[in-house]
Amino acid sequence: MKKQAIKPESAVRILLILLLALTLVYSAGCKESRDIGGSVTGRSVRIPSGEGVPFIRVLLNGPEDTRIHVTDSNGSYTMLNVPVGSYTLSFAWMGVLLYTQDLVVDQDETPYVVNMPQVGPGLNVLSGEVSGNTGSIPGAEVWVLYDGGGIAHVQADQNGEYIISDIEDGQVTVIARAPSHVDTTIPDITLGFEGTRNLDIEMEIISPSIEYGAVTGFVRNAEGEILNDAYVGIFENDVVPSIYMIAVGEALSGPAGYYLDIPEGTYTMICTRSGYQMESELVIVEADGIAEIDMILTSED
Repeated sequence: MKKQAIKPESAVRILLILLLALTLVYSAGCKESRDIGGSVTGRSVRIPSGEGVPFIRVLLNGPEDTRIHVTDSNGSYTMLNVPVGSYTLSFAWMGVLLYTQDLVVDQDETPYVVNMPQVGPGLNVLSGEVSGNTGSIPGAEVWVLYDGGGIAHVQADQNGEYIISDIEDGQVTVIARAPSHVDTTIPDITLGFEGTRNLDIEMEIISPSIEYGAVTGFVRNAEGEILNDAYVGIFENDVVPSIYMIAVGEALSGPAGYYLDIPEGTYTMICTRSGYQMESELVIVEADGIAEIDMILTSED
């Protein structure tokens, strides 16, 4: 049989079809890659210990995506599959905005690291006594939150006295926390030349007439595996999720789950973990009762 020759114009047509097919395959691969996105991760630490700060709220906000996460026991957070685009990252704790940074995610499968700023060495000293209705409060925690995002922390001694040395100048908010006492926030403190050096802090005791119940349970993934270091926060029932939320109680889950003592009432429980989507649940706490709430988190993958 005589073979039929391929005309030049037919050969060109076949080549164009092959190139078009290859282009479509390449474009599909690029689209799939774009859908993967990058990861955004970072850490918050305190001085002078250098330990991580848990419970810091982190907001990723932009036209392409909006997410809220909370730092874990290591002070770390991770958001997976963040679409390419421009974002603002904001960090807050105890209702105080700590730090904001713009971020451009412009490559897929790339880790973008945004750490909280750290307090540098300085010549300032902040000291004082933490006391309440019945006198000094041993072991009270004193947190110094810089407007620029740094965090200093110290624990009062057995006499309720505290001292933080060698810290840098700046405008700060001071927060005192102690068991059985209401958190105390003191804004607009100036550290530096002729600034505040001694700050005594008075705390109110929580009313003994308030009755408590417990909220407990496990945090698991979709496969039923127990998740450690997941954030569990109990908030007033009308809360709108934001980085300025102040919890009635909060904890990080462990192998035995989580456990919180909460005043009786109706609340919203919010749960999240790095790499997982935030979930919420209505919780009713009865006096001397135990509300068992298991949370299932869905991966951001």
